[in-house]
Amino acid sequence: MDLKDVNLGVQPKVVAGSIKDNLAPTNTINAAISPRLWTIFASGCDASESAVFKLTGPINFNSIDNNPPYALFANVGSTYFAQNHPNYGSSGSTFPNGTYNLVIDLRSSDGVGGPFPKNRIAVGSLLATRSLQFTVASPINGREAAVEASLPSTQEWVSIFQNPVNEEIVLYLSGQIGEEVSFSLMNLQGQTIQSQSIKLTSSQQYEVLDVRTQNAGMYILKAIKAEKIKTIKVIKSE
Repeated sequence: MDLKDVNLGVQPKVVAGSIKDNLAPTNTINAAISPRLWTIFASGCDASESAVFKLTGPINFNSIDNNPPYALFANVGSTYFAQNHPNYGSSGSTFPNGTYNLVIDLRSSDGVGGPFPKNRIAVGSLLATRSLQFTVASPINGREAAVEASLPSTQEWVSIFQNPVNEEIVLYLSGQIGEEVSFSLMNLQGQTIQSQSIKLTSSQQYEVLDVRTQNAGMYILKAIKAEKIKTIKVIKSE
């Protein structure tokens, strides 16, 4: 099975390049967060008429493609659909970070029902099946590598790299994918200077607050996740 990138623009799309060919259970796919408009290809056999895709993980999606070469997000001739298409794809607009499980069954008959691949029902004999697991992650750039190297072996769910700071505060966050984390930067008078709320797209990730326009001095960073609250004193240098 091969993971392919598809072009941006009007759907359906053409294949833009290979992300990873011959997917294996140990594969980690490092890619920028957006766009991740990918599809997975499966080769058939002489007797196969359809491929049943069952994807679970950060995206859960079932699809039956009757037209070889079989693709998770179905094809029309030599063009393909990405997962943000309302009829041919899942509800997501990208592949989030996380671990995915994929099962593909080859069947002796076309899937029936419809009108779209995600609405079809598998029929015919099961000819072959393959299961695998793969992980999608963000590439670690030089700054993030430095953050990881500086963090202690036992980390709290929120930490900052380098204190005092000069131009930016780099936050290390950990937790469950989908958890909401909010954080705000306040001066010593309790006034909020910056605030942000995000949902974790990875069990470990980094966020950056730009403080280059702030005056030198002490600030308070307050982070909230579920019922957890943590405050960190941050010193802004000249």
